Amino acid sequence: MLRTQQRRQVNRGQQAVSRPLPPPVMGWNAKDSLDAMKPADAVILENWFPEETRVTVRYGSAIHCNTGEGTFNVETVAEWKAGASRKLVVGCHGKLIDATTSTPSTLGSGFTSNRWRHVNFGERLFLVNGADAPQDYNGSALAATAWSGSGLTITTLSDAAVFKERLWFIEKDTLNAWYAALQTITGTLVKFPLKYTGSFGGTLKAIGTLTVDGGTGPDDLILFFLSSGEVIVYGGSDPADATDFHRVGTFLIGPPVGNAPLLQFGNDLLAITESAYTPITRVAATRRTEGKSSDIDLSDRISGAVSAAVKAYKDNTGWQAVFFPSGSKLIVNVPRSAVAFDQHVMNLSTKAWCKFTGWNFPCFGVFSNELYAGGTDGKVYQCDTGTSDNATAIVADGQTAWNYFGDTGREKNFTMARVIFAAASDPTATMSIGTDFVISVPTDAVEVGDVDSGAIWDTAIWDTALWAGATQTFQGWQGVSGQGYAASMRLRVAVTEQTPSWMAGNIVFKPAGMV
Repeated sequence: MLRTQQRRQVNRGQQAVSRPLPPPVMGWNAKDSLDAMKPADAVILENWFPEETRVTVRYGSAIHCNTGEGTFNVETVAEWKAGASRKLVVGCHGKLIDATTSTPSTLGSGFTSNRWRHVNFGERLFLVNGADAPQDYNGSALAATAWSGSGLTITTLSDAAVFKERLWFIEKDTLNAWYAALQTITGTLVKFPLKYTGSFGGTLKAIGTLTVDGGTGPDDLILFFLSSGEVIVYGGSDPADATDFHRVGTFLIGPPVGNAPLLQFGNDLLAITESAYTPITRVAATRRTEGKSSDIDLSDRISGAVSAAVKAYKDNTGWQAVFFPSGSKLIVNVPRSAVAFDQHVMNLSTKAWCKFTGWNFPCFGVFSNELYAGGTDGKVYQCDTGTSDNATAIVADGQTAWNYFGDTGREKNFTMARVIFAAASDPTATMSIGTDFVISVPTDAVEVGDVDSGAIWDTAIWDTALWAGATQTFQGWQGVSGQGYAASMRLRVAVTEQTPSWMAGNIVFKPAGMV
């Protein structure tokens, strides 16, 4: 009866109009003011992943391997690679464990730290953590690497990289880098001091490499990141030859955040800093970011959220960026505490951002082109798979940008709203409509229209009938009540058995005061 009355009201007096309220495919906007956003922006976009033409509930997670280490955090997820062979190595409870299958196998134990930095070189996985002896894994056995160096305590090696066919390391809490001989996997390391090169002080935090010419070649560079935010860049091949190995330049970015502030991102490097998530090639072109978010930062669209997260959580353990190309995602893990984590997630194709919640994982890694994570319960999870988080519902919450519908100077009476889904079944969504920057958590269920229920195998006509379980279109109007200049839609779903997509929306209104 209420809906009938509302529709009659819409039909009296001046003609009501219906305007599109598009899904927020441009992603989460945590930079612009609420009245300056574009219609396809999102004020909130949690567990909705923005795609080119829709936003879709993210995929879930499932237990891959129980290490048997109880409630201890899995804090390293690393992949060993040799040709087509792959192994998954994780760090938990003072151990390095082979978690390639659901049956774990301990490779080594008695370690002080479970946060290992790692790199593949010479068909071995090299691991360092700044507290224990460096380790290397050849696909079957783990061993302490017999590195040595004049004045070096090898347990202080805290980061590793490969540059021009040789291994490089950082000595923790110093300005010393160390390099190995060409194409060697053990032996003597040579110190490469940087205390005479930097201008802003601090200590070395990470090493990265950058390809200027788009592939491995003479233009490759090695970059040393200092805690002050200074980046020192060298080129050449032989660090023992001053005529060959030379400083290319220095530039300043925000101080790096976390134990793993760098990510190899295609032929670029992504740095997690106190100001932004920044591709180094963009910074190098301008020499610095001056500590402010700008259009050279990949995270510019969510700069407000990044700044707030770094301010609140920068000293927490677990900051990490992960490049997941088969899922079209760049993921930045944000540690709110030792057991609570969010992820800032970017669509690699559209550069649109969203936030994932519910994945309370201390670390991530890519293994055999799939996404894996370490849990807070001694378990290893496969992520971006399935329709639930290990049988727990995925709750997706999205709010569109505030929309004036082309008329900023006139109030409107909003009376009806519609949302269109692509889903296997009714996603039982809840919706709310707010006006003039006030909106509540959705409580009203969206009533969807009837759809075909599917077809019976070997009875219906192929390519004509709608098969049960296939994606279908669901749409429903909902009566709403609100008066204001601008409106926004907030939409929530909780799913365990499907991944619905938010395809489109509409809202009906007419000028205020004319009924």
